[in-house]
Amino acid sequence: MSQFYMDVMPMLDYYGTDIEVWSADKAPKTRYVAGVKQPVKLSDEDFEKRHEPVVPMSDQTSVIAQVLAGGLEAQGDLIWLSTGTYPINTLVKVPTQGSVYKVVDNSNWKDYSNLAIYVLKGDSQHKHGEPIASV
Repeated sequence: MSQFYMDVMPMLDYYGTDIEVWSADKAPKTRYVAGVKQPVKLSDEDFEKRHEPVVPMSDQTSVIAQVLAGGLEAQGDLIWLSTGTYPINTLVKVPTQGSVYKVVDNSNWKDYSNLAIYVLKGDSQHKHGEPIASV
């Protein structure tokens, strides 16, 4: 561990909102029925409940996204600040946005703090709050 370490848990708790997370390293979201790939309906028990900040991507928050993307412009709808470690394609239910989003990029700052930053993207095929997965 580095000599510099910043605990961000109080800040995340203060600014957080209730969200639900389905980690992509769990069981697959699809199964094959008669050789055809079919989505698996996720139940509420499949999601981990967390209380962490999720903010819309804007000109101000895009700087955070550029840092985690190595200076490139990150394409996303929301930024999620978390103490958890999740892989790309993790699903995040964000009730304040009325939809489910997918993790498309991340940056792990665990060497310096208990913070991980994720870029969330909605599915372009499901507009107006329709979820990207059966939940």
